[in-house]
Amino acid sequence: MTRSEYLRLTAKVDSILAIKPITSEIRAAKIKLLTGSLILSAGYYGWALPYSMDIEDDRSVVALYMLTSAGGFLIPLFATRGQRVTDAEATMAIYGGTRGIIHGIFISRLLKEDPNSRYVHGVNVATSIIEGVTGYVVAHETKMSSGTADIIGACGDFGSWLGWGTAFLADYTFDDHPKEKSGLVLLGQALGIAAGKLWSEKQDFTRGDATIVYGSGVLGGFLGGGIAQVLNRDNEYLTVGSAMVGSVLGLVAGGAMTKGRDFTTGQAALIALSETACGLLGLGISYLTTDNWGLYTLGTTLGAGLGFGLAYKAFEGKVKVGELGRLSVNVNPLSLIIVGIDKNSSKNKFIMPLIEIALE
Repeated sequence: MTRSEYLRLTAKVDSILAIKPITSEIRAAKIKLLTGSLILSAGYYGWALPYSMDIEDDRSVVALYMLTSAGGFLIPLFATRGQRVTDAEATMAIYGGTRGIIHGIFISRLLKEDPNSRYVHGVNVATSIIEGVTGYVVAHETKMSSGTADIIGACGDFGSWLGWGTAFLADYTFDDHPKEKSGLVLLGQALGIAAGKLWSEKQDFTRGDATIVYGSGVLGGFLGGGIAQVLNRDNEYLTVGSAMVGSVLGLVAGGAMTKGRDFTTGQAALIALSETACGLLGLGISYLTTDNWGLYTLGTTLGAGLGFGLAYKAFEGKVKVGELGRLSVNVNPLSLIIVGIDKNSSKNKFIMPLIEIALE
């Protein structure tokens, strides 16, 4: 069999059989998407929708709740039927759905001067669904990786926090400056998402890397705020400003710690758990030894930092180094079929390898 004959054969087989191997990772991603959508529907859409529509009849409320909750599972199930859902698509859909609820609170105040709670919940449901679908589509169209999706989400969250902090420092409140406060929070979110996307283009991230960056940012924020409270507990502006600076420095430090390394999800989870446990230990010791709230925050942060650092050092020498690439092993069972039907062919033939090993 010549190479051109082989290529025609494989193209024909692929078109007829439409071979699309479903891996456990793809199955897990679809389950993640459906579970997240069901939780959003049953946990929020189901009761927020009838409330926003001012439906008071008990039977109608229960019926709409049940239908909405069921739709949260059935609609994405049939919408993705026959599609290979990736982890990044599921992550961005859930991220958009959950953060969309929060964004709706601020968007409603941009749209209306003094919105009532029914109006706010209605906007929340709409923005949640829109952002969830948008996140899925963007991840699908750009072929986004899991690490990229997670780092975009992390930067988006910190962008919202920095936007809120800026509004706080400017004395913008929902009572006096609702549009300004809402605009700053949403602008911070948008800039954070954009920064995360640009960052992912400069540096490769795994899901584990993104988790470490997130934890480092949180740690930096608490450290900055804790130091400020020890210096002047009554100065809220100093505390918030220091926490904002600490968060940014923490994110940068997290990026430096993960650069050139590929932390697994399990390794990052253990680092996060160690950070949390030692933070609680620091809080407990501080609570027993002092009545200073500033020292509570600082003690918690120092304990969390110790746990983070020890766990990071424990895994530092065991993580895969990104620059070395990843070993890809592909098995081609079709080659056995070709060998079987082509063993008596002419001398000018193309042999398809059974196993291909490549460094990607």
